[in-house]
Amino acid sequence: MVDVLARRLGDHSAAMDLGQETWIRVFRALPEFDAERSFRSWLFAIALNAARDEGRRRQRSPVDYVGDAPTQAIESRAAEDRQAIDRALAGVAEPYRTAIVLVDSEGLDYAEAAASCGCALGTMKSRVARGRAAFREQWHLVCGESESETTRRRIQG
Repeated sequence: MVDVLARRLGDHSAAMDLGQETWIRVFRALPEFDAERSFRSWLFAIALNAARDEGRRRQRSPVDYVGDAPTQAIESRAAEDRQAIDRALAGVAEPYRTAIVLVDSEGLDYAEAAASCGCALGTMKSRVARGRAAFREQWHLVCGESESETTRRRIQG
């Protein structure tokens, strides 16, 4: 859940705080939880609503939000890939970014993701497809390579 919030806000430490706020909201709303509904999609719906509220709050009172400053240089390829993925994701418009993060990163199925976002199943499938296409374009921009170069690098290992 924190990954979804971090990608939505662009700030990991704020996402950690918002994750705690989400659990407080879940606890308070638990008496209204419909047992017929998936708890996981209900939880993500609350988290996404909390992220929207935070976004609105930031717009009303703009503050320079700074993410976690790295304390030492990051040299591993995995860390570089994660940063490139985050940069590419940042270039994908909402609600497509949220759709691909919920489905591809968090592992929700389309129905759970649709319930979390409060949209129809077909809408979620469309958002995921468009989000993946937008991510692919952003990935090529971030990495500075064409799609054929990416494919060649993937095949060569």
